[in-house]
Amino acid sequence: MNTVTINLGGKEFRAAKFTIGQFSHVTTVLDEIQVAGGNGDLVETNRLILILAEIICASICRAGSEIKIDEIQQIAEVQDIYGAMEILMRVEMPANLLAAGNKKIN
Repeated sequence: MNTVTINLGGKEFRAAKFTIGQFSHVTTVLDEIQVAGGNGDLVETNRLILILAEIICASICRAGSEIKIDEIQQIAEVQDIYGAMEILMRVEMPANLLAAGNKKIN
């Protein structure tokens, strides 16, 4: 399992990179946030941000730390949630795939 360091409310946590299911769920929630924000629906936007916080909480727990969603809600700012999402969603291609993509075809 790949882990990364994320920062929430000035505290560093180790978190497991997203599973395929989490990645898919997050992309759906992010799309829904754009729609809700575009419609000026702050209540729905807030509900969706809390879902992202729960997904982050699950990733931290999978990496072996004990944290509850209540703690994340109390220490994290919205920008922290988006920053953690960016880190957890970052996809790095394995070196062998990158090398294969750079080969010239004759």
